[in-house]
Amino acid sequence: MKKQNHKNGLTLIELMVAMVAASIIILIASLILIMAFRSWRVNNAYVNLRRDSAFAFTMMARNVRESDTDEVEWAGGTLTIPSSVLGKPTVSYYRDGEALRYNENGGTMTLIHDNVDEFSATTTGDPEADDGVLLRLVLADADFGIAITNEMFVNTRN
Repeated sequence: MKKQNHKNGLTLIELMVAMVAASIIILIASLILIMAFRSWRVNNAYVNLRRDSAFAFTMMARNVRESDTDEVEWAGGTLTIPSSVLGKPTVSYYRDGEALRYNENGGTMTLIHDNVDEFSATTTGDPEADDGVLLRLVLADADFGIAITNEMFVNTRN
């Protein structure tokens, strides 16, 4: 009988094909992970803009609601609620560079540290017709190319 010679193992071509296939799989997995991470970062930045906006509106709305529309002043980019309102100290909201600041009793607090693109508060200017203040806040994150615009009408006559 003739003896057969079987060699077990991989040839160089089989090894190279396996390495190319593994490299393609690793490349595809890496691209998927990179895209998922980028998407997570953009969504996280968007959520942060929304959270900052909601916090600022909550603070402003509380003070505006406690006032009367003819007491609220919007001048020079500053929303001011004078101290005559319920005996509280004068409160001011203003944009400082990319930050939104809150000033009460001489103390300043930053409501939003950065990304403030626009801040405004408007009334019709007619004390008889005014029953509130329209607050507008535009936040933009240049790093991710996203921006949000929020408007809120705060009623002052309950």
